[in-house]
Amino acid sequence: MLAISNEAPTTVWKFLDREGYTVRTASGSRSGGVYGVSGIPASFLVDPQGKIVWKGSPRELTRQRVERALQGAHRPSGREFLALRTAPGAHMQPALAAAVAAAEAGRLGEALEEARRVASAESTEPAARAVAGALAVAVERHVELLVGQAEGNVARRDVLPAVRVLEGLAESLEGRPEGRAAKEKLAELRRQETFTAEFAAARALEEAVRSQEGEQASAVRARWKAIADEFPGTRAAERAQRRLARS
Repeated sequence: MLAISNEAPTTVWKFLDREGYTVRTASGSRSGGVYGVSGIPASFLVDPQGKIVWKGSPRELTRQRVERALQGAHRPSGREFLALRTAPGAHMQPALAAAVAAAEAGRLGEALEEARRVASAESTEPAARAVAGALAVAVERHVELLVGQAEGNVARRDVLPAVRVLEGLAESLEGRPEGRAAKEKLAELRRQETFTAEFAAARALEEAVRSQEGEQASAVRARWKAIADEFPGTRAAERAQRRLARS
């Protein structure tokens, strides 16, 4: 599930913190016009083939519609959040098929190595060499963007996404300078008491959100209070307090 807003990142972050939302959210989007959004909130349901199969108010979206749309879907590989959608020109070069597949599966180290190999091979046609070089640069910039996003998450005390991105980069780019840098950054963060407290609190909040469906209201409130009491001063405790105030 992805929430999309056309507002500035700072505005969106403040709203998510105030309301205690944990859904993955993109800000600064200009896709509303493309999707024909005329009012908010608006929801779209996309099937595994990328086709929009339903749109309307989120209040009208039912479990049955979601289950029908998800038929044939595969479970995420665990790296798909690292994936880079390559430019159309890369798909037109047979020599880059392996690099393109790796980039779009989130195997960034493999994609980078393969793109560089094609770019440097004497047998590569000039057109393919140029596209391969451009793909290598795109992967490098994508990695830089992901690192920047992780650092921004740390600064906002949104530690779970930061850890997942850095762990993914460390694994995907293992043996390469970028992978070592991500691993070292993780090790540095885990040596900080404030970070480890934020991480433990965030994990507790994530588990509480995941397990609250079907629970009685009193049990849900008890979970929020336990997090607020156990992890004072953390972002997760602040979110739990806000949920308590609204319940």
